[in-house]
Amino acid sequence: MLKTKIIGIVSPPYDNRLRHENRGAHPLYEDMGGDGKLSYGNNEQNLGNQQGQSYLSAMLQVYQEAYKSGMSVICTVTKNPTRAGKLRRLDLDTFFLLEKSGWKIVDYHRAILFKTHEQHTLTGSTKKEYKGRLSFFKRLSLAKGNKASEWEDIIIGVREW
Repeated sequence: MLKTKIIGIVSPPYDNRLRHENRGAHPLYEDMGGDGKLSYGNNEQNLGNQQGQSYLSAMLQVYQEAYKSGMSVICTVTKNPTRAGKLRRLDLDTFFLLEKSGWKIVDYHRAILFKTHEQHTLTGSTKKEYKGRLSFFKRLSLAKGNKASEWEDIIIGVREW
């Protein structure tokens, strides 16, 4: 049983540059933007519409406000996205932003999502197989030959009194 109340839960947004095409006349898709595409709307103030360093500055504000609110513990879960064929180390950015906000990092865990197994075939080529928890989007990315993060990071910080 939870003995303390939860002050907040934050999920970093995906930006609107990664819109999904219309997948049919489902009410969910119609409600999210009106054009049949998943989106956060067109408001420039919306974090999902901001690009580049503004994401990091916005998350810094979130972590600073969480610190100011009196929370004693913060736990973040990040998955490193792939951009231009390379892993974007969001875990390292999050670690830095939490410390900059005043949080003391006391624990870090890496949860393995899947493993890659390579096997040589009789024809001399190499066959890759993935075992574990692969999302639909990771499967698509890997099928295109891109790199995908095999883990997610759990970072736990505490407020020093």
